[in-house]
Amino acid sequence: MKKIISLIFVFILTLSCVACNPVIRHKDDPTETEEAPTVIQHKDDPAAKEVASIELPPDFSFSIEWGLGTMSNISYDSKTGKFVMTQDALMTDVSKYTAYVKMSESELKQVYAALCQEIHIQDYPEVYDVFPDEAYIHGGDFYDEVIISVTANGQTYSVSCYWIPLWDGEPDSEKAKAFYRAYGKVIDLITSFPEWEAFPDLGYAIL
Repeated sequence: MKKIISLIFVFILTLSCVACNPVIRHKDDPTETEEAPTVIQHKDDPAAKEVASIELPPDFSFSIEWGLGTMSNISYDSKTGKFVMTQDALMTDVSKYTAYVKMSESELKQVYAALCQEIHIQDYPEVYDVFPDEAYIHGGDFYDEVIISVTANGQTYSVSCYWIPLWDGEPDSEKAKAFYRAYGKVIDLITSFPEWEAFPDLGYAIL
């Protein structure tokens, strides 16, 4: 009987020790979290009157990648502002070629006009051949690839174009010409950013 009482006493004592010494959980150190990138916000251009009357859908955003078939891999995402000049495997520090840039409303309107008014991107298939069979003849190993994604009015549309030859000329069909010119306008706009000019010299030409 004494043995049983002793065991009960030891059990109660053990429980008391546990209650007096709760498990200490360390909280995350806020100093160890990644620093948020600095985002550059472009200001509206009052001279952009040609797009002043355009009403942007509240959820409009887009992303574009190009140069995938060459030595460069350029991308821009309007939602995050992430702008990458190259992800080339030869580069040792891609961060030097990355910026965060939010477009102004007038710049977004120019993109919307090109992709949703001059053309209707939803009318193009997910994989679209702008130059059927031509790349293999004229482009050889030098070709471009373009991937565009647009979100507007709750819908997202994506179009991928491969084997776009790097030679002067336009596609044969009117629909392909319109697409070719539309994404060209978007690329011209993005490469006119001051941030593009501020990137360090790559040491080779972007095709």
